[in-house]
Amino acid sequence: MLTIALMDQDVLMRLGLTILLNDHFKGIKILEADDLSHLIRAHTGNTPDLFVIGNYHSSKKKSALTIQSIKEQFPHSSLIVYDYKRHKDITNAYVQLGVQGHLLRQSIGTEFIDCVKTVRNNQYYVCSDISGSILNSLFQFDGRPRMTARESVIAELLLQGKSVNWIADAFERSPAYINLIKRSILKKAQVSSISELGGAMKTQASPTR
Repeated sequence: MLTIALMDQDVLMRLGLTILLNDHFKGIKILEADDLSHLIRAHTGNTPDLFVIGNYHSSKKKSALTIQSIKEQFPHSSLIVYDYKRHKDITNAYVQLGVQGHLLRQSIGTEFIDCVKTVRNNQYYVCSDISGSILNSLFQFDGRPRMTARESVIAELLLQGKSVNWIADAFERSPAYINLIKRSILKKAQVSSISELGGAMKTQASPTR
């Protein structure tokens, strides 16, 4: 049985996420609390497979401390964080702390379930708002040619693990057409693969850059 822990100070947000999860996953167990200490007290003996955390903190340090506490006590659990406030350059810090999914509060309605499924498949997920801003920053760096809007969308889908055939079906285009755009993306980014593009994005997102 899949066990998911929801941590958010907003009880209505937890209710909404519970409804979403129950609509898309059968036979799951959901644990709710407003913070980690309350979760442990209320659900003693339970080890979540996945934590979904609503982050209110305006301080990167406080955000990191919450995540570190969870990883120390539940080292084998996967983590998804959604931020109520956008934090500049925090995505790479989350990755280094062991977070596998990063969303913004406003992206929950459209991307939350995809994020959960992706993380459950041991893949990394960043919502389109965040990945789009990182892509834009990357393509302003060192005078690299900027991507078109279509290239940006397709790059985000490829980075999320979507196949060329899946994207072709979604856009009602041929796989050859999507491959042509993919080659253009890689050429503009001066990389040879999508995984290398992901690495370039993580470097661009790093606070030490």
